[in-house]
Amino acid sequence: MRLCATLLIAELAAVAPRVAAQDAALPAPGTRVRLHLQPTNGDSQGGAKRVGTLMRWSTDTVVLSTSGGAAEVPVPRAAIGRMDVSRGRSRGRSALKGAGIGAGIGIATGAILGAALYEESDCAEVCILSDSRGDDALLGGALGGILGIPIGGIVGALNAGERWQRVPLQPRIGVTPLRGGLRVAVRF
Repeated sequence: MRLCATLLIAELAAVAPRVAAQDAALPAPGTRVRLHLQPTNGDSQGGAKRVGTLMRWSTDTVVLSTSGGAAEVPVPRAAIGRMDVSRGRSRGRSALKGAGIGAGIGIATGAILGAALYEESDCAEVCILSDSRGDDALLGGALGGILGIPIGGIVGALNAGERWQRVPLQPRIGVTPLRGGLRVAVRF
């Protein structure tokens, strides 16, 4: 029995430096974070998300400030399945995405309008553009795409999305002395 206790103490001593550093991975207070909570019983859609500014954290609770600091929300660390840290908004990436979406919408809309507004022409001599519904749809799609790119880019840049980086959650090990032994608890 003493051998088992000695081996357990030796193992805990080896793990202690990692346990002491486990909270070093948590972001500093004042950082914008997103918490993915673990699903609860009967929750078929998965866990909820909480986004806010990290106010403080302890061994068992993370406190977020939401709504500009008006409300503090305590979240038990055991309920956190994943944590992400905000890396700011990317206007350039959002503008590119918006330009692509704008081009697609512009091409589709222009092609539909070009085909719908087609009229047969009286071009008896030399015509610059061929006279068909398909050609009008092609021209409308090209013009719509050309207009959609800058409009979509501007809208995308104005509605820049937030970039998130995952923070690895380390296991938390707790050791509690009991009468006649020790209790070891491991949480992730």
